[in-house]
Amino acid sequence: MAKRKLVMIGSVVIILSVFLAGGYVVKEQIDQKAAQQEKIEKQTQQRKRQSEKAAMVKSESIQKQKAREKEATKPMPTVVADNALDQYFKQVNFSGTALIVKDNKIMLNKGYGTANEAAKKLNTPDTLYPIASTEKALIATGILQLNQQGKLKVTDPVAKYLPKFPNGQQIKLTDLLHHTSGIVGRNQDNQEKTSDQLLAEIIENGTKGQPGSWHYLDANYIVLVKILEKVSHQNYQDYLQNKIIKPSKMMHTGFMSAQYPQLANASIGYETKGGVKKAEMLPNFSQLYGVGICI
Repeated sequence: MAKRKLVMIGSVVIILSVFLAGGYVVKEQIDQKAAQQEKIEKQTQQRKRQSEKAAMVKSESIQKQKAREKEATKPMPTVVADNALDQYFKQVNFSGTALIVKDNKIMLNKGYGTANEAAKKLNTPDTLYPIASTEKALIATGILQLNQQGKLKVTDPVAKYLPKFPNGQQIKLTDLLHHTSGIVGRNQDNQEKTSDQLLAEIIENGTKGQPGSWHYLDANYIVLVKILEKVSHQNYQDYLQNKIIKPSKMMHTGFMSAQYPQLANASIGYETKGGVKKAEMLPNFSQLYGVGICI
């Protein structure tokens, strides 16, 4: 009788031990699940905060962009703080818009002559003008920025970026900048062409001498634009907008297109032949890639 009791007690002890051990395992699993759940909740909250922050930054960016666009479309006032300057522009029959600043003060900001004679529309401080080859200064600025950032050197040979370029080992980027490359260039026509086609024509026409002699050619800057795009890994118009135009707060500066004449503030150029003034024909802007399509 006593022996059986001992066995039973031993069985109870064994069963109780197993039960306790199982309880610990279950508790550990519950604790692990709770920890995982807490971790997931923290990650969810963190992602939510990041999403809210990103949305706030995006909203602020959109608001700033709208403010800039609103500012850009806001009419610029006519300012005549110096009557002598105003009279001078009238006497010389100047046609265009004059903006003169002295000691950070606007002395004159006024339009003269007509922007569109057929529509009898006068020039104003808001009138848009094709700035033609002035765009080359923006391209040169972009090249110098990349030079400053160490992404290229203006003393590099053109062949470093365009291996098939004629005499590319001798012609430096500075030669293109200074119009002393010695290349033949290309003849402009009115056909639609890609920048790759323009470059191919320049390469095919080759050179007429060693670099050193000055000869003004749009082709020099077409080559520079292709190099700028290759080094910066972006379209040159995007580069100019993001790195030069926007940082300089040139709110009314953009790029020409076939729709330019339909713009509200567009001006029309005129030329006089045989005493008759006629509106100038606009060129095909694809042939002025980076060398004259800014406004």
